[in-house]
Amino acid sequence: MVDTTSSKPHEMVPLSNQVAGHPDGVQSLDGGRLVVKACLPRELEFYRQVKQAVARNDAVNARQTELLGRLLDRMPDCRGSWEEYTGSPAGPSKPAETNAGDEAPRVVMENLTYGYEKPNVCDIKLGTQLWDEDANEEKRQRMDKAAANTTSGSHGIRLTGWQTYDGKSGTYHSVPKTFGKTIKPGHLETGMRMLLACPEKGDAECADAISAGTSMTDDASLYHLPSLPDELVEKMLEQHLIKDLEEIRAIFSELEVRMRGASLLVVYEGETSRLRQTLEQEGVGRPQVRLIDFGHATIVAGQGPDQGVLLGLSTVLDLANKTLANLKRRGGPN
Repeated sequence: MVDTTSSKPHEMVPLSNQVAGHPDGVQSLDGGRLVVKACLPRELEFYRQVKQAVARNDAVNARQTELLGRLLDRMPDCRGSWEEYTGSPAGPSKPAETNAGDEAPRVVMENLTYGYEKPNVCDIKLGTQLWDEDANEEKRQRMDKAAANTTSGSHGIRLTGWQTYDGKSGTYHSVPKTFGKTIKPGHLETGMRMLLACPEKGDAECADAISAGTSMTDDASLYHLPSLPDELVEKMLEQHLIKDLEEIRAIFSELEVRMRGASLLVVYEGETSRLRQTLEQEGVGRPQVRLIDFGHATIVAGQGPDQGVLLGLSTVLDLANKTLANLKRRGGPN
């Protein structure tokens, strides 16, 4: 396991495998099973709205209720605010403090990396529109420019950052979010191979040319990237990741929500023998794709699906299928 086990109730330790978001913004507790992070009040409210809608089982909007239930299965299990989780006297009625200098509310939720020996984790930001409707004009223009200058605007995704375990050195390789902000659409397939630990010849040199320091080096002239056996990555894609992506895309093809700034989190085992074991038996540590970051998420009944998120999901699914096809052409085991 990655996180330190604690026997003291509500004792928090830093989360050591965070790949995006604010540095030191996430901590773990309950032996690493849960995480605590600062959040916008809207994130907590979105969790509550989804759970309440599913619990009501509204017959008038039966299809949307079903879709929200399926969405809930793809979200981390939320235990509520820190006050709700700990049973603080302040409780859930304590007003959220968002003024400058005030402490932001915190949410307690499932740690999606718990149960992995060496978790490989990737954050993929979804959508073509990065601002929500509360943003002022200056922020809208700034974020529209950021989308236009990255793959967010053209393909609905940005590879925000990831870590992959390198069995050769016994260390993690972290790719910063600057890589995803720099690459062009033609580099997305390279990025997908990198985050799935199945690089092709030349990928390491290509990545380092895009953003210096992105690849690992044995010396000044030899570059390499973490790599898993091809047959394991094939099985992982076929049996788990592609199925997860197809389900999430099916949900969003009808679900009436807006997901500004939400991400896909791809998690799988990075240690070869452990990955082989988890692919042979269902249970904790299986490869998975989940949805995270709902600080700008809203249910919008009657307004139709979020087309920017749908584009991003189609892009990721297409990249996953292309990676699988390439692996099959490569001929199986390394």
